[in-house]
This record gives sequence, structure tokens and C-alpha cells, in this order.
Amino acid sequence: MKPGLISQEAIRAAKSIRKTALVCAIVMIFILLLSFFAADIDAELGEAVEEYSTVLYGIVAFVSLGVMFTIFRLRKVIQSYAKYTNLFVHADETARDVAGRTIDDEAAQGKVFVDEYQYSGRSPKGGRVILLPSYLLLCQYMRITAIPVGRIFWVCAQVGFKGGPYVVRLRVFAENKIYSLDGVDVDHYKNIADKLYQHIPNIFYEYDTYDLSYKLEELFNKDYNKFLEFYETHKQKFFKKDPDTE
Repeated sequence: MKPGLISQEAIRAAKSIRKTALVCAIVMIFILLLSFFAADIDAELGEAVEEYSTVLYGIVAFVSLGVMFTIFRLRKVIQSYAKYTNLFVHADETARDVAGRTIDDEAAQGKVFVDEYQYSGRSPKGGRVILLPSYLLLCQYMRITAIPVGRIFWVCAQVGFKGGPYVVRLRVFAENKIYSLDGVDVDHYKNIADKLYQHIPNIFYEYDTYDLSYKLEELFNKDYNKFLEFYETHKQKFFKKDPDTE
């Protein structure tokens, strides 16, 4: 039986974690070999060799802890995804099992409207943005956030400002919470937003996304009720203009 979408993400996360564990193990072996060679160096170097070996052994111990932690994460991520415990459902955490089954069923039926990776290229990688009929998923390895489509106000590709903490950020304005997924390719994120707009109406299409995204974020955090008023006004205008999109 083919694994569901949630399980597939667990497998993908497990592969990434295994790769990290393998890299750590290789580094540890390399350092151990260096320490053995250091032990064979001419005794004339005396204390310098001893100090060098001590540093190497310290690094080996540190890397060993990293490998153990990575293996622990690997076991945890597999178990948690299998039980949907790493699935966060917006505004209704008690519906995790129901949401998990719905997500798996819709994906199995091929009802995937959008499926884009966080980082594009020849080998797409990182988190994923997946839009199903019922949920918008933000998949970030150890956590999948499921946002009911009916509770999403607006999505946009918010370009960062010079010297800011991010290059571009996918913003999802939902009921009482704003979600985000950071990236480095502005055009790729704008493309993701455009694909989402085919299924989630771009209520604020008349505005400049860059300016509006920051202003709405500030309004959302400072006065949520005013944000709702602003949204409802533009929602009515949008659907009055194009009633077929409702």
C-alpha cells in the first residue's frame, strides 16, 4: 500500500536526517584518523601533540553527541508522522486525526492543486507548500501546518527589505494568526503565490503587494478587528466585481 502524504513527508524528512547523520559520522571518522596520526608524530613535539590530540578528541566527542541527537530525531520524526503528532491544525488541534486522514485521502485522489518546494532548482529541496481542496499545508520536516482553506484571508510573497532577516517570505494571513515560510528566490515565491491565487482569491489584487503586506501585518497584530473590517470591505468589492470566483 502506497504511504499517504503525511507518511511521505516523514520518509523525506528521515532521508534528510539520515544524510546529516552520515555526514557527522564521516567527519567523526576523519577526526579519529587525524588523532591516530597525531599520536605517531615524533615525540619531539611533546606537549604540542598532546594538546592537538586533546582538541581532536574533544571534537570527536562533540560530533558523537551530534550523531546521537540526529538518530534520536530520526526515530522521533518517523514515529510522530506515523501518528500525526507532528501535524498542527490551525485553530483546531483536536481535529488532528481527522485532518490527517482527509489530507491523505485528497492527496491519494490526486486532488493536489499546488505542490512547490521551498527552494527551487534542478533538485528542489527544503519545505513544501501544498494546496489541497481542504487545507493549505506548510511542510517543514519536523512539522506540518495544515490551514483550512476556508480560514485563509490572504496569501502573498512578502519581499524582505535591505538588511532584513529574510529575502522573501510566503505569508499566509489566517484567522487570528499569520504563518510564514522563508525563502531566497523572490521570483520562485511570487510564482507560488500566483499559483495559490488560482484557488485562493487575491482579494487585494489592486494593491502593491510589497507595501500592503507590511501594512496589513502591522494592522493584523495591532488591531485585528480593523483588519477584519478592511478585509471584509475588499472581499465584498472583489466578489461583486467577479461573482463567479466565490
